[in-house]
Amino acid sequence: MTWQRDRDLGFEEQFAHREEQEFKAAAHRNRLLGRWAAQKMGLEGGAAESYVASLVTGDVAHLRGHGVIDKVIQDLKAAGATFTEVEVRGAFERFDRDAAHEVKQG
Repeated sequence: MTWQRDRDLGFEEQFAHREEQEFKAAAHRNRLLGRWAAQKMGLEGGAAESYVASLVTGDVAHLRGHGVIDKVIQDLKAAGATFTEVEVRGAFERFDRDAAHEVKQG
Protein backbone atom coordinates (compact mmCIF):
# COMPACT_ATOMS: atom_id res chain seq x y z
CA MET A 1 0.00 0.00 0.00
CA THR A 2 2.96 2.38 0.09
CA TRP A 3 2.61 3.12 -3.62
CA GLN A 4 -0.96 4.29 -2.98
CA ARG A 5 0.13 6.44 -0.04
CA ASP A 6 2.98 7.89 -2.11
CA ARG A 7 0.58 8.65 -4.94
CA ASP A 8 -1.83 10.36 -2.54
CA LEU A 9 1.02 12.44 -1.07
CA GLY A 10 2.05 13.42 -4.59
CA PHE A 11 -1.47 14.63 -5.35
CA GLU A 12 -1.56 16.58 -2.10
CA GLU A 13 1.77 18.23 -2.90
CA GLN A 14 0.57 19.15 -6.39
CA PHE A 15 -2.63 20.61 -4.97
CA ALA A 16 -0.75 22.63 -2.34
CA HIS A 17 1.68 23.95 -4.95
CA ARG A 18 -1.14 24.95 -7.30
CA GLU A 19 -3.00 26.71 -4.47
CA GLU A 20 0.16 28.59 -3.46
CA GLN A 21 0.77 29.70 -7.06
CA GLU A 22 -2.83 30.89 -7.42
CA PHE A 23 -2.61 32.85 -4.15
CA LYS A 24 0.66 34.50 -5.20
CA ALA A 25 -0.79 35.38 -8.61
CA ALA A 26 -3.92 36.87 -7.02
CA ALA A 27 -1.87 38.99 -4.63
CA HIS A 28 0.36 40.18 -7.49
CA ARG A 29 -2.71 40.94 -9.64
CA ASN A 30 -4.19 43.01 -6.82
CA ARG A 31 -0.89 44.86 -6.41
CA LEU A 32 -0.86 45.74 -10.13
CA LEU A 33 -4.53 46.74 -10.07
CA GLY A 34 -3.96 48.82 -6.94
CA ARG A 35 -1.12 50.74 -8.57
CA TRP A 36 -3.28 51.35 -11.63
CA ALA A 37 -6.22 52.55 -9.52
CA ALA A 38 -4.00 54.70 -7.29
CA GLN A 39 -2.70 56.47 -10.38
CA LYS A 40 -6.30 57.04 -11.60
CA MET A 41 -7.16 58.53 -8.19
CA GLY A 42 -4.10 60.76 -8.23
CA LEU A 43 -2.53 59.08 -5.20
CA GLU A 44 1.23 59.32 -4.84
CA GLY A 45 3.95 58.16 -2.48
CA GLY A 46 2.82 56.74 0.83
CA ALA A 47 -0.87 57.21 0.05
CA ALA A 48 -0.53 55.16 -3.13
CA GLU A 49 1.46 52.44 -1.38
CA SER A 50 -1.05 52.35 1.46
CA TYR A 51 -3.88 51.89 -1.04
CA VAL A 52 -2.02 49.11 -2.85
CA ALA A 53 -1.33 47.39 0.46
CA SER A 54 -5.02 47.53 1.35
CA LEU A 55 -5.82 45.51 -1.78
CA VAL A 56 -3.06 42.98 -1.14
CA THR A 57 -3.13 42.50 2.62
CA GLY A 58 -6.74 43.44 3.34
CA ASP A 59 -9.61 41.00 3.45
CA VAL A 60 -8.16 37.81 1.97
CA ALA A 61 -11.59 36.74 0.72
CA HIS A 62 -11.40 39.23 -2.13
CA LEU A 63 -7.97 38.10 -3.25
CA ARG A 64 -9.37 35.27 -5.32
CA GLY A 65 -12.74 36.67 -6.26
CA HIS A 66 -14.00 39.58 -8.21
CA GLY A 67 -14.81 41.46 -5.00
CA VAL A 68 -11.66 43.48 -5.55
CA ILE A 69 -13.23 44.89 -8.73
CA ASP A 70 -16.21 46.18 -6.74
CA LYS A 71 -13.90 47.70 -4.13
CA VAL A 72 -11.79 49.47 -6.75
CA ILE A 73 -14.90 50.79 -8.51
CA GLN A 74 -16.25 52.15 -5.20
CA ASP A 75 -12.88 53.71 -4.37
CA LEU A 76 -12.57 55.32 -7.81
CA LYS A 77 -16.10 56.74 -7.53
CA ALA A 78 -15.38 58.10 -4.04
CA ALA A 79 -12.22 59.78 -5.34
CA GLY A 80 -14.08 61.32 -8.28
CA ALA A 81 -11.82 59.58 -10.79
CA THR A 82 -12.81 59.29 -14.43
CA PHE A 83 -13.30 55.65 -15.43
CA THR A 84 -15.76 53.11 -16.75
CA GLU A 85 -16.61 49.78 -15.17
CA VAL A 86 -15.56 48.11 -18.41
CA GLU A 87 -12.15 49.76 -18.07
CA VAL A 88 -11.74 48.48 -14.50
CA ARG A 89 -12.83 44.95 -15.44
CA GLY A 90 -10.50 45.01 -18.43
CA ALA A 91 -7.58 46.10 -16.27
CA PHE A 92 -8.41 43.36 -13.76
CA GLU A 93 -8.44 40.68 -16.48
CA ARG A 94 -5.21 41.97 -18.04
CA PHE A 95 -3.42 42.09 -14.68
CA ASP A 96 -4.82 38.65 -13.81
CA ARG A 97 -3.27 37.16 -16.97
CA ASP A 98 0.00 39.04 -16.50
CA ALA A 99 0.32 38.04 -12.84
CA ALA A 100 -0.44 34.37 -13.54
CA HIS A 101 2.18 34.34 -16.29
CA GLU A 102 4.80 36.07 -14.11
CA VAL A 103 4.23 33.71 -11.17
CA LYS A 104 4.37 30.68 -13.47
CA GLN A 105 7.67 31.92 -14.93
CA GLY A 106 9.10 32.32 -11.43
